[in-house]
Amino acid sequence: MRIFQFAKDMLIKYKRFIMFCLVGVLNTAVTYVVYRILLFFGVNFQIANAIGDIAGGINSYIWNRFWVFRDTRTKTVESAPKFVVTFLVYMFASWLLMMLSVDFLGIDERWAKLFVLPITTVLNYFMNKVWTFARKKQAE
Repeated sequence: MRIFQFAKDMLIKYKRFIMFCLVGVLNTAVTYVVYRILLFFGVNFQIANAIGDIAGGINSYIWNRFWVFRDTRTKTVESAPKFVVTFLVYMFASWLLMMLSVDFLGIDERWAKLFVLPITTVLNYFMNKVWTFARKKQAE
């Protein structure tokens, strides 16, 4: 019975992080599916990468703002610009890592995204947590 209590305590303690990870899995799926569909239709891998990232980014903003961080107080005009900056940093890192993976390491363009996504996902999480959706200190 103690193991169940421990699991319950960890779930409560890390609920937001677990939710972010679930959204991250969904974002990864959206990003990768869009990327592979575009590759299938002959789109250049860097263009497909950018469009896939944008699709995943839009998905990320919606789910993280309203479900994970429950940011209903901040107006979109306040959080969206921060999200865009964070997303541009993410996109640049993604582009750079894709170029290094495909052009310098020789990883097949169909699979390079699987190498790049974990790295850019961690970067994206920390930027969103500490800046984009950071909770403001309440004045007492």
